[in-house]
Amino acid sequence: MMKNLLLLIILQTSIISGWAQVVTNTADAGSGSLRQAILDANGGLGNGEISFQIPSSDPGYDTQRGVYVISPQTLLPAIQRSGLLVNGASQTEFTGNTNAAQLGSGGTVGVDELSLLLIEGPEIEIVGNSSIKYGLHIDADHVHIQGLAIYGFGYQDKSQTGNIFVGKSGLKAKVSGNCLGSPADKVADPGENRRTEGSNLI
Repeated sequence: MMKNLLLLIILQTSIISGWAQVVTNTADAGSGSLRQAILDANGGLGNGEISFQIPSSDPGYDTQRGVYVISPQTLLPAIQRSGLLVNGASQTEFTGNTNAAQLGSGGTVGVDELSLLLIEGPEIEIVGNSSIKYGLHIDADHVHIQGLAIYGFGYQDKSQTGNIFVGKSGLKAKVSGNCLGSPADKVADPGENRRTEGSNLI
């Protein structure tokens, strides 16, 4: 009995210290949605991760492009958990590289021949409709956003709206390996009502 109790305590401690939230569908709200994952992460313990494990049977999966499309209908909650990683690359680990696109021109630039990086096309798209102020709103320190395509956000005062908004002066955030302002499978104008009306990163 004592051994079983000890095992239970160890397992519970492991779950808390390895805390994470998993997005399992492209729905706007409810269990398994990105919106709910942000809400849960904001109330979680310690530094954590929002990962993506959306099955190909999800109605938001674009089979032609190999991309999972999340289309918020209203403003997503601000990210208020310090140290949170929003890890779009985790979808690639879950389903494989369904979006084979490589974004960017590559090559070099300038007299120093600095390399222009190619970005692997993300599997996760977060798409606005030009009427929502922000895509992702960072309101905590040391948040890391990676492996997402985000476009179509912002309106009215374009200097204060856009795809990713760092809300407070002095906050440290990392944004890496994302495609901002363009679809996940190509660098192109996404079309009317899908164009970013604000800035890509504020």
